[in-house]
Amino acid sequence: MDFLLALISALSDGITELGCYPAVSPEEGLSCAEERPRALVVLRDPTVRDAIDGAGLRLISFAALGEPIGAP
Repeated sequence: MDFLLALISALSDGITELGCYPAVSPEEGLSCAEERPRALVVLRDPTVRDAIDGAGLRLISFAALGEPIGAP
């Protein structure tokens, strides 16, 4: 989680894409099987959301990239 919090605090203005593949449980046969459930725990931690909000970041979908700033 410390790495993600440091990453959030170091972001500059503009659009940033963060690739992450969380999962509820490990999926057999994947090299990242054990990391995926841990990623879900980290992403759901309120500390991460507080860091996002504190940095003034806005989470959006790819569909929202074409919308004007401030649009819901």
